[in-house]
Amino acid sequence: MIQVLLMRHAHYSPIPGKSHSECPIDTIGQSQCAEVAKQIKQLGLNFNIGFCSDLQRGQDTLAQLQSNGVNFGTLKTYAYNQYIHTSAILSLLKSEVANNQTVLWVGHNPNLEALYYDLTGEDLFFDHCKGVLLNFEDGIKPLKGIKITVIQP
Repeated sequence: MIQVLLMRHAHYSPIPGKSHSECPIDTIGQSQCAEVAKQIKQLGLNFNIGFCSDLQRGQDTLAQLQSNGVNFGTLKTYAYNQYIHTSAILSLLKSEVANNQTVLWVGHNPNLEALYYDLTGEDLFFDHCKGVLLNFEDGIKPLKGIKITVIQP
C-alpha cells in the first residue's frame, strides 16, 4: 500500500518587485501550516518522502510544516515547469515511491486538481493548504486512488 497526501501550498501575497515564483507564504499561510501540521500529527502520518516544487511558496509550506513537527524522511524539490502535467507527476511518483511508503506532494493549482481527477475520477478544488490523503493498494495508478481523509485549515 502507498499513501499520498496531495496538498496545495499555503496562502501567499504578491510582493511588488518580486516575480510570482519568488513570493513567500504570508502570516495567513503560516497559520494554515500550523493547523494542517496538527491534523497530520493527529492522523499519525510520518512521511517517507516529501516532494515540493521549486517555487518559494511551496518551499515555505514544506519548511513551515516541518517546523511544526511534521516528519519527513527525504525531501525532494521538483522543477515546477517540468512537473505541471499529470503524466509527469505520475512518472516521478512511480519512479521514486515504493510500496509501504507515505508521501507528501506539495503542489499548485490547477495541476493538483487535474492530478486528483486523474487518480480518483472526482473533481475537487484545492484551496490553500488543503490536502487529500489517497490510499493506493497496488502502485500509483489513475482511477485507483481511494480518498481516505481531507485535511484543511
